[in-house]
Amino acid sequence: MMTNVRRLLPRLVLNRHLLQAVVDESRPSCALGFVEERKHVLPLIALGLPDLEDLDQLGDGFRLGHQVASGRGADTLLLRFEFQGRAPLELLLDPTNVTVQRVVAAIAVADAFFVLVAGSRGVTTFRAGVDGEERQRFGEVCLRNALETTRAEDFAALERALLGRSATHAQLVWLGRDDPSWLDLSEPVRYELRPAP
Repeated sequence: MMTNVRRLLPRLVLNRHLLQAVVDESRPSCALGFVEERKHVLPLIALGLPDLEDLDQLGDGFRLGHQVASGRGADTLLLRFEFQGRAPLELLLDPTNVTVQRVVAAIAVADAFFVLVAGSRGVTTFRAGVDGEERQRFGEVCLRNALETTRAEDFAALERALLGRSATHAQLVWLGRDDPSWLDLSEPVRYELRPAP
């Protein structure tokens, strides 16, 4: 007798407001939060790509690069996503922002994080491992900015300057930057993503 073995993908729980905002945004966008996988909470980076009709075009994974840029009285954390066959996507974050601090600090101690991509016809997720070197780099970002705050106008000026320089990469709109409630996974805001059969 022969049996077919099927890998059971886990259900993922995330904040429904975060997911709704990413799905509803008409521009390429990004939001930070957390996801629960088998009762284990991991960091989440959610990308909204409304022009993406076929999620299979993303391939089997992505590369994530990051760096800290300083100037104009502020720091910025630049994240760069590279998916197979697509132009890189960039996001500028204020590393002193509470939401950024919590998610980056979680990446610095986690063994993995999730990237969720919402296209025009569905959602897919990628689970990325975090090695020791990456944990150290994200930990340094946290330590560097843990006790600092950035004035909104200083970050906005630096953001404008950096965005004006980079014409080769698609820029993501940072959603929920001032809404730490999107980090919440409690019952009233929980949304369960189930794998497609």
